Amino acid sequence: MSRDPINVNASEQLQALLQSLVQASGYAAPAAAPNPPPPAAVRAPSTSEVPDPSLIVTYAAALQHTIVHVLPAHTNDIRKLIATQTELERRCARERSELIEKQRTRARTRVHLDGVLRMVAGNTNSSNTHSSNGTTGSDRDKDLSHAQFDEDDRRELERFDDRVYAQLERGARTAAAQLGDWGVPLFCVRPELVTDQVRADRMKMIQFLQDACQ
Repeated sequence: MSRDPINVNASEQLQALLQSLVQASGYAAPAAAPNPPPPAAVRAPSTSEVPDPSLIVTYAAALQHTIVHVLPAHTNDIRKLIATQTELERRCARERSELIEKQRTRARTRVHLDGVLRMVAGNTNSSNTHSSNGTTGSDRDKDLSHAQFDEDDRRELERFDDRVYAQLERGARTAAAQLGDWGVPLFCVRPELVTDQVRADRMKMIQFLQDACQ
């Protein structure tokens, strides 16, 4: 179907007229606004995760973890734990000294009693039977008695030491378990990761905690 030439000419003339009017007035059609950039992705504030202390097996890493993550929350707890353990050790040492002094007092009492008995007996040669080496029967009995008392004292002290050792060992295990519960590295390390070096570093960590929590 052919287009009407009259209508085509009229349309072209109208477009030319509009263009001339736009140019004369200085009006320009607004440029299309550029598409806004896509909004930046909103990121949640980053929070570093606390390392798992049960996997820390070196002293340097354990020390850093303790300073950053353990001491801020448990300094007072550790201070009380150290004070309790220290008091236990001092009490055991004091009781041992008292026992030794008690034994010495008993020994002095025995010596004094021997002197009194000799005075009562008159300490005369006629009342004693002499042996071939010049010692008397009462002298031999006295030596045997003293030896028996010395042996009794030694055994008594050994029993005390065994009891104290067991008590201190229980206290040390309890303290180590408590440190592990608070997340102190090397004390909560997984059993399969425990080595001789880890055990040695535990002593260094205890010394550090004592200094840091004074």
